[in-house]
Amino acid sequence: MKILYITTIGNTMHFFKSIVGELVKEGHTVDVAANENGGETPVDDYYKRLGCKVFCISCSRSPFHKGNIKAAAQIRKIAAENHYDIVHCHTPIASVCTRIACRGLQKSGKLKVIYTAHGFHFYSGAPMKNWLIYYPVEYLCSYWTDTLITINREDYERAKKRFHAARTVYVPGVGIDTGKFGKGIAADKTAELSGRRKIREEFGIPGDAALLLSIGELNENKNHEVVIRALKDLDVYYLITGSGDKKEYLENLAAELNLEKRVRFAGYRLDVADFYDAADIYVLPSKREGLNVSIMEAMASGLPVVCSRIRGNTELIDENGGGLFDPYSPEDTAKEIGRLINGNLESYGAYNLDKIRRFDVSAVNKAVESLYGRCGNGCAVRS
Repeated sequence: MKILYITTIGNTMHFFKSIVGELVKEGHTVDVAANENGGETPVDDYYKRLGCKVFCISCSRSPFHKGNIKAAAQIRKIAAENHYDIVHCHTPIASVCTRIACRGLQKSGKLKVIYTAHGFHFYSGAPMKNWLIYYPVEYLCSYWTDTLITINREDYERAKKRFHAARTVYVPGVGIDTGKFGKGIAADKTAELSGRRKIREEFGIPGDAALLLSIGELNENKNHEVVIRALKDLDVYYLITGSGDKKEYLENLAAELNLEKRVRFAGYRLDVADFYDAADIYVLPSKREGLNVSIMEAMASGLPVVCSRIRGNTELIDENGGGLFDPYSPEDTAKEIGRLINGNLESYGAYNLDKIRRFDVSAVNKAVESLYGRCGNGCAVRS
């Protein structure tokens, strides 16, 4: 079987290392296409080491960028010349370019197009502009989708009811290797270089202080601002890892609120498991998510989680494992964080550790590979 993975930017391919590695090991051919130019993050060298071809396409995260038209032509050429059995696209813009590009090729009966929606931009409570821009396009492209994979229940129910993919399925996220997290919980906390001690010493956070952690891009959607504003009512430290265009704004906000001593910015880091070990509570204040990986990593690390009350998050976190808050209310955010701090953190963490096992990458990979095997039976493209 020959499979082409397509994403808007190369960095997204980070989530598919496990399944692509398994497919290559089983003897399948897997190639990758993404935008690696214009400052976009390149595809990890891991794929080249596996023997995957890596194609550069010109699609953009902006739906109105002229490069998207060129990208559709590039994708069509790549798919036609390499004779793939399956093209599996991810991220909204790349998926639109792919389904437009492959429409004619699908009619031959051999090529199948799978789209994994990592959280539709239109959802209950989404801004009207999201519905006006993204919903009609997704509705149209669903006619050219052999299999639509959704990663949360809200998207699944909406797609099943309103869209026209030949097959619509629910798969619980991209999967998480639960064995890679939580080592610090069982390890000797007095060890000189344990994650908890190492990270707290690096950022000047007292060993006995309550520490909140967020991991993710510093952008409008990730919404770190609401947590920073909530800190005025809490005696805690807040550590944020990630980079993005809101960094300077958030640093200035923390200074303006006289919180610069309790808010730390770690930048982009690869040693995230150590950060989970260092924290007491994980916080995700996003305005929009599909099924967030960092929450799953925090759960696998045995952490309580407090997060925004939005689609996806509500499938992972309930009152037994943490709390949910209004992402537009610093007061509600502070209330939920305070409730957790005064509760039984160990009990919340143990509950999450048990719950996350059903989202393990092995189960997700098995589900996706099963879809690949079924794709030649019952997938059809309609005009």
